[in-house]
Amino acid sequence: MIKTFKACVWSFILTVAPVIAGEINLLENGKSDYSILVDRNALDSVQGAANELQQLIQKVSGVKLPVVNEAGNGKYISIGMNVLSRRNDITATGLRKDGFIITER
Repeated sequence: MIKTFKACVWSFILTVAPVIAGEINLLENGKSDYSILVDRNALDSVQGAANELQQLIQKVSGVKLPVVNEAGNGKYISIGMNVLSRRNDITATGLRKDGFIITER
């Protein structure tokens, strides 16, 4: 499963709104306000990375974050290029294989 991450070039973008004092609480009291966002037309390797992240988070925390294809006003862990990365002018330009970007919005 880890090979999914190593086999594809993808950007990992953490998009949070609102973020209070720069603190991000992905999980709290066995719950999360986050979803994993991946573009509907993403490559299989990017979709696989999103699914693997979901499984890893569930394995370590017991919380299964939903994988979604559309962004609303929620909080997201954004995998690959999608509506949020385009909306925030975030690109993968210059990233090397297995590169990632972490940003708060």
